[in-house]
Amino acid sequence: MLGNGPVFTEVDGRSPTPGEWWNALAVSLSAMTAVALLSALRFGVVPYPSAVYAAWDQNRYIAMALHPFSANPLVHQAPFAWRILTPLLAHVLPLPFKDSFYAINFVALALVGPFVYGWLRSAGRPHSSAAAATLGFYGLYWGPWFVSWDYFLTDGIGLLVTAIGLWLLLRRGVRWWVFSLVVAAGSLNKESALFLLLPYFLIAVRRGAVLKTAWSTIKVALLPCAVTSALRAWIYHTNTYDYLALLRRARGLPGVHAALGPRLAVAIVHVGWTYSFATFGLLLLPVTAVAALRLARILTRREVSRAWGRRAGVLSAIGVSAPACLAAVVVSNPTRAVAYAFPIVLLLFSLSVEVLASALGWSRRVASGVAGAVIGAQIAAILAGFDTTPGASVIVVVGIVAGVATVYAWALRTRRAEESQP
Repeated sequence: MLGNGPVFTEVDGRSPTPGEWWNALAVSLSAMTAVALLSALRFGVVPYPSAVYAAWDQNRYIAMALHPFSANPLVHQAPFAWRILTPLLAHVLPLPFKDSFYAINFVALALVGPFVYGWLRSAGRPHSSAAAATLGFYGLYWGPWFVSWDYFLTDGIGLLVTAIGLWLLLRRGVRWWVFSLVVAAGSLNKESALFLLLPYFLIAVRRGAVLKTAWSTIKVALLPCAVTSALRAWIYHTNTYDYLALLRRARGLPGVHAALGPRLAVAIVHVGWTYSFATFGLLLLPVTAVAALRLARILTRREVSRAWGRRAGVLSAIGVSAPACLAAVVVSNPTRAVAYAFPIVLLLFSLSVEVLASALGWSRRVASGVAGAVIGAQIAAILAGFDTTPGASVIVVVGIVAGVATVYAWALRTRRAEESQP
């Protein structure tokens, strides 16, 4: 029963064994430690206090941690004033506030890995590709790397809540109210937790009647929405902040007012780059290669890989990633907002590794090695300081297309040569 029983009793894969969980935790903790050390050595940490970053989010959260619920104007700047969980934890921990923020984000990001791994395994991905995608999370600049530098943010717990919610969606025997409590707790930290309600609905609607699904979703959403509304009613804000203004702000996006012609073309490249390689980097290379390898077959309907049909995993990833991309329309740092779409990228990354291994006849060990090389190249690019300007995107995209075309031609020639042999 969707209403009184588990969230969903039908999933596409299986949950990890306790041994796999502990291994995932150990690997994730090691990966996060390496990220923190490399980031500190290469970039240092955000200077505090600093007039250069006076308008950044961090100053609101620091004020909320030092003087929670006071009349300090920085404590009442929307929407930061309603993201109380991380600052409150930093306030109550028996550490200097800077160390508290760092510890909270470090632990939260280290815990993301096991839940991502558990979600991918439940979505039907084998151990090798799920592990590769889990490591891939720690190669995302606008996630662990950026938060390791600017550690006064709420993104550590925000990303962790997303991972936990996805895992709960596909885990057998989890009650709906447990999922609702997790989303409600996450909404105390950042409103991005509400994104999890969409994948709940998408998965439920294909497994039950529409009215029953609607009622189940309302029950799950009631507590998170109540918490979100209560925060906005209880904590006043001193700045001008309303949702219509946010929508009007979207008119300033590159390309919205661009005329047909070169300006529009540049704007499309810029927005496309922001939502893809500028946010997720080289992890999209295998995804692009698979798209080229499979596009012709899909368009001619000769082949649609069954691996892409793991519906619960795909729906959960799309459901939580789509709102993250839409939210980027109304924020000042779109790449950081789009980073919350990491589930769809990691799922596609794991699927791409499998499809490429199958198409090119690789063993799992070779495929894992290639995935590791891509992640290593991504980290090297971060340490080298990659360029995210539109001009650089054109060069990179052209290079990717050329590389993918070469790989496709080589794979096609190899397969034809094998088929021609007696």
